[in-house]
Amino acid sequence: PGAGSNGFFPGAALIYRKEIALPEKPCQALLELDGAYRNCEVAVNGNTVAQHAYGYTAFFADLTRYARFGEVNEIAITVNNSAMPNSRWYSGTGLYRHVDLLLLPDVAIRPWGIFPVTESLDSHLAVVRVEVAVQNRRACHAGPGVRVELVAPDGTIAAAAEKRIELAPDEEQTCFLRLAVEHPRVWSVDDPQLYQVKAILLEGGELIDEAQVETGLRTVQVDPIRGFRLNGVPLKLKGGCVHHDLGPLGSAAFDQAEERRVRQMKEAGYNALR
Repeated sequence: PGAGSNGFFPGAALIYRKEIALPEKPCQALLELDGAYRNCEVAVNGNTVAQHAYGYTAFFADLTRYARFGEVNEIAITVNNSAMPNSRWYSGTGLYRHVDLLLLPDVAIRPWGIFPVTESLDSHLAVVRVEVAVQNRRACHAGPGVRVELVAPDGTIAAAAEKRIELAPDEEQTCFLRLAVEHPRVWSVDDPQLYQVKAILLEGGELIDEAQVETGLRTVQVDPIRGFRLNGVPLKLKGGCVHHDLGPLGSAAFDQAEERRVRQMKEAGYNALR
């Protein structure tokens, strides 16, 4: 029904099943689904825990309520792309990106909960603000220490900061820390230096959770007079609109193929992708 817009493929409804063993210690168990096209439903041990209609955004399914810790659990993911046509380009059907199992302690860094921002930058000093979202799923108060380390491209710790927060039962709180980085390695299109932002939760001097993201130290300004500026320098964006399929490989997002495509776009002169 979608004809050429859908690569002349019919849609389908299908179910993925997998058995997984969970550890005995109770915790929060999440599935992170990076891409499922479309009308997705996630169930654990026969109980529906998440529904997600849109096919192009990632989402979480919380398995905790119906999970049997210390036992084998059945995960069933239903994807229904039978109502065609529903897209103006080839979308594929089913799970086309990674699905990861996340096991979190009672006091944890929320997934997608680290957000670094370069507030100021020059050749001598960068100031980076890092937001860390922390969850307390206990029935009592918690007072973890939150430590953030900024690891330079060469593996050394360029800056660190730490503070203690107080969390009420079932509370989530965002912790703000500022780090000063001397002689920063500046990120640019032609020299994309990346720092690792590592967030660590400590309780009684012991590590209870950690997570990390990568970031480039760079500033962005846009105004109607000077246009777009990266690190204070005007930059013309040479952009391409890229759909999520990989041509003859289909819609499944193979890591090496995605990296190859970005590399080819860069070699062809692009510096921005949508």
